Amino acid sequence: MPWQRIPVAARQHNRGHGRQEHRTLKAAAVAAGLGFPHAAQAICLTRQIRPLDDGKRRTATVYAITSLDAHQATPAQLAAWIRGHWQIEALHHTRDVGYGEDASQIRTGSGPRPCPLCATWRSAS
Repeated sequence: MPWQRIPVAARQHNRGHGRQEHRTLKAAAVAAGLGFPHAAQAICLTRQIRPLDDGKRRTATVYAITSLDAHQATPAQLAAWIRGHWQIEALHHTRDVGYGEDASQIRTGSGPRPCPLCATWRSAS
């Protein structure tokens, strides 16, 4: 994709958690033959993250495709959905690493069951 020629369609600026973030999203309609049969748009999301303490800027670029046409989802909606996905990933990381849920040896059978209320407490925190 000629990303240099495609204008920025959505911008977000946030400051919190000891850093400043700038996000830009570019979206372009794609033609058939991209290799994904239902692809309608290609997305380029660039994040610039700068910690407030040392000021070293870090840039990450993510590419994605969606089956939604431009009239079905605005660039701002796409940016919000992508950011929302990372919030879910952060929750999974906390549960996997912090609480060791992936290391659990209990899979099936007649072993003791984890307390469903405990999972609810962890999800609420």
